[in-house]
Amino acid sequence: MRGNLRFGSRTILLRIVVAIVIGLIASYVVVSVPDAPRIENKEGVLDLTQVNVTQNPIKLQGEWTFYWQELLSPEEIRIREAQNGDHDRWIRIPSSWLGAWLDGQRLSGTGYATFRLDIQLSEQDRNARLALRLPTIFHAYKLWVNGELLAEVGVVGQDKRSVTPQLATKLVFFQPKSDRVELVIQVANFHHHRGGITKNIELGGSDGLAVRTNLKIAAEMFITASLLVIGVYHLLLFGLRRKDRAPLYFGLFTLLFGIRSLLVGEHLITQLWPDFPWGLQFKIEYLILCSSGYIITKYFDCIFPNYVSRWFHLGTRIVTGAFCIVVAATPATFYTTMLPIIGVMVVLHMVYLMVGLVYAAVKRMEGALTFLLVSVFALVTVINDFLYYNEWSPIANTSPLGLLVFTIAQMILISSKFTRAASNEERIARELQDTNNKLTEMNMNLERTVQERTQALSAAHDDLRTSYEQLLHSEQGRKKLLAYITHDLRLPLSNMLGYVEAVQAVTALALSQN
Repeated sequence: MRGNLRFGSRTILLRIVVAIVIGLIASYVVVSVPDAPRIENKEGVLDLTQVNVTQNPIKLQGEWTFYWQELLSPEEIRIREAQNGDHDRWIRIPSSWLGAWLDGQRLSGTGYATFRLDIQLSEQDRNARLALRLPTIFHAYKLWVNGELLAEVGVVGQDKRSVTPQLATKLVFFQPKSDRVELVIQVANFHHHRGGITKNIELGGSDGLAVRTNLKIAAEMFITASLLVIGVYHLLLFGLRRKDRAPLYFGLFTLLFGIRSLLVGEHLITQLWPDFPWGLQFKIEYLILCSSGYIITKYFDCIFPNYVSRWFHLGTRIVTGAFCIVVAATPATFYTTMLPIIGVMVVLHMVYLMVGLVYAAVKRMEGALTFLLVSVFALVTVINDFLYYNEWSPIANTSPLGLLVFTIAQMILISSKFTRAASNEERIARELQDTNNKLTEMNMNLERTVQERTQALSAAHDDLRTSYEQLLHSEQGRKKLLAYITHDLRLPLSNMLGYVEAVQAVTALALSQN
């Protein structure tokens, strides 16, 4: 019966929440273990004279000099400092300028600004080949290192028409000729509700950062390729056996998140296709997020039927459709504000389904416990990513790994079910073949029996026909005998009647004469 799954068990919900919180805390503890001294910028200056950056890459966290609603080149900044002295406005990085206070006013998410950081290097790092690992910066920027323009993503401008947004990560190499490095970054955003440098910029030796970047790209390529291949495989599997819809929904879910992994993290899509439209990239990512809850609910219902209520099915269909329409019909400055709501919707879907998994595991249904464990792991990574994109978590882009683990576990579950179904079909086919052989043998025996019975009936028919002919001859003989007897009896009677009639005539004549 549908409707068995309800949120009535507070104990189950509490345990799920505790597991998620423990997972998040554990991941933060592991990532937060420092492998180098934590040094922050102060008032736009970063002192690294006691740090060997070549051996110990650091994140450029802290206060950057901030020029709001100004796009200044390094030369223009030097001229202004010479005329007006030091600039006394700073902003903490990484963070969006959305909501920051400046001159008593709260900044909006759209606008443009210039960031500046003065870095003091150690003697070991002077003339060393260094690198800057630049994350995605919302949503167009230029980077100068010691007055030299080394990176440009998108087109920076002072209004929406002049700005071309783009998302891409960069690895910039440079070799300082002195112990001072000046970073100047122009950033413009008119297409997203958050603007600014929201992720960490790393400074380190060129070889070390290049290796780390390549390893990260290789890992993301592996995860992406795995998700895409698994998704296509299960869609083909559904094409071969359409009775079971679980491979269809699982294939769609995996394929969509394989596509999404191209659009986040290292943004492989822009590395493969630099001119990929920014607006389409964001809409695809958000549409995948909005539809994921509905697709995973349909998949869950195929694996464990009758655990999802009819009202939840209806509600998730309506909510998913509404979110997808909003994303498709509105600009990014509007629908990107809905990311926390979308995150809550996805998390509620997964928590609801995990309650059903607990009930299924209690009933010892096959695969329920494994499904539950990998779902908790995947949910932790998904929640972390939503926190990260809202600048509440330091760990970046963990959901592809969590979804890959979830996908592999589900692939094993579906393969097990498919193998078992194929084995059952083979067993049934063998049983049908045996039954068919028995029926064939019985049919042959029946044909033999019918033939024997037919021959017996034919012989009986011949005997009956002979008896009939004999009876017919006997009847004809009887009729002839009866005719002869009748003839023989009729002649004496006729003579006797003639004599009587003659006597009567003589008597009548005598009487008439008297």
